[in-house]
Amino acid sequence: MKARFPISLLILLFLFVSCLSPLIPDDEKDEEQHAGDTLVFVPDTITIIHTGTARDEYTVAEAQAIGYAENVWVKGYVVGTVKGSMKSGCQFDPPFSVESNVLLADTFPTDWWHCMPVELPSGSMYQYALSLVENPDVCHEIRRIRGTISTYFYVPGIRAVTIVAAYHPDEDDPQGGTGDSIHGECLADPLSVAEGIAAQGTDEYSERKWVRGYIVGVSTGKGKVMFADSLSISTITTVENVVLADSIGENETGKTLVVQLPKGCIRSDVNMVEHPENLFRRLTVNGSLRPYNNLPAVRDVLGVSNSNDAFGNPLYQLE
Repeated sequence: MKARFPISLLILLFLFVSCLSPLIPDDEKDEEQHAGDTLVFVPDTITIIHTGTARDEYTVAEAQAIGYAENVWVKGYVVGTVKGSMKSGCQFDPPFSVESNVLLADTFPTDWWHCMPVELPSGSMYQYALSLVENPDVCHEIRRIRGTISTYFYVPGIRAVTIVAAYHPDEDDPQGGTGDSIHGECLADPLSVAEGIAAQGTDEYSERKWVRGYIVGVSTGKGKVMFADSLSISTITTVENVVLADSIGENETGKTLVVQLPKGCIRSDVNMVEHPENLFRRLTVNGSLRPYNNLPAVRDVLGVSNSNDAFGNPLYQLE
């Protein structure tokens, strides 16, 4: 007589096997991304100590261990690209030929296992700003990326990217200057956006200060701010100003500062019509703290005729 397994036992067996299954590949039908590379990726066993927020980003190792999380921050070195297979298609040295992704790692890698692929959709601002084909100097620089941790190239990757930002070690010490300067009086020790708002004057004799913040949009009229993202940045038509905030992704008008961009060097370098890649970059400017478009602002900025003074010092800084 043939042995028969109870249906309940078969269900339990199926659930047990499912729990042991490897990461499931995504649904995208790009043959460059799926070249039959059926990996069983087992991340390193580590303790998660970061929270994945803007000032407490996950490391690459932590993101790999987590496996899936939406709308979180990851920080690491841009170290190369991948084509076809993580096991055999990682490229760590220029010249690079792949624009659709970059690899992120906690250190300069010796193996693909500790790299995380980051998807750069074709034609997106993220591809324009991060692709190593167009930006080979980005290789070995640190980038902070907000997106969704999910399966990409059959391993944990970052997809649905919403922010790519440079890393500035001094962000945790915004008051850190030279020790001898008066706060706001030099490029190395600028006011924050909040401080620039608090110090607003009312007329052309308003105080002149250095101010630093992230570019998050533009002012489109009296009291109006258009906060830009990957979907709306293509609709920006104004070159006359940009809007700064103390944090990337800020969307409250009351926490922003408009920077008026007069014709000249600073407008040519900073405006987002010609330079959509400037979104979320950090800008430091010197100007008078007085309203523009009925909003707190920096006006009469330095850097109209030249980007540097006679001694070679920058009149504004875009990072």
